Amino acid sequence: RILGPENMALATLYFCSALCAAFVSPPLVDYIINDLEATTEEISTIDNCRTSPYLLRIFFGLVSDILPLRWQHRKPYLMLGIVVFSATNIIISWSVSGSNMSVSYLCTLLFVANAADTLALLMGDAMLVERS
Repeated sequence: RILGPENMALATLYFCSALCAAFVSPPLVDYIINDLEATTEEISTIDNCRTSPYLLRIFFGLVSDILPLRWQHRKPYLMLGIVVFSATNIIISWSVSGSNMSVSYLCTLLFVANAADTLALLMGDAMLVERS
C-alpha cells in the first residue's frame, strides 16, 4: 500500500514543507535586506530564529510520546503543526503587506512557524517509522 492515502498524505506534507522553504526564503531575505534595512547582526539573529527550532525535535518527540492528545500520539500534533505553521505564515504575509513589521516581531513569527514545521515533520517521520 505504498500509494495508500496515509502515505500520500505524508508525502504531501514533505513536499509542501520543502516547497515553502524553497519559495519563501528568497523573497523573505530580500524583504529583510531591502525593506526592513536590517543590519548584519539582525540578519544573523533572524537566521538563528529560523534554524533554532530544529533543536527542539527531541522535546517534541518526548511530548508526543508522553502526552497523547485525544488518545493519539502523532496525528493531533501533526495537525497542530500544520495549522500553526499556516497561521503564522498568513500573519507574516499580512504584516509584511501592512508594513508594520519589526525585526523582533519577524523573529518571533519565524521561530513559531519553523517550530510548527519541525513538529509536523517530526510527527510525519515518527508515523513512517511506526508503519515500517
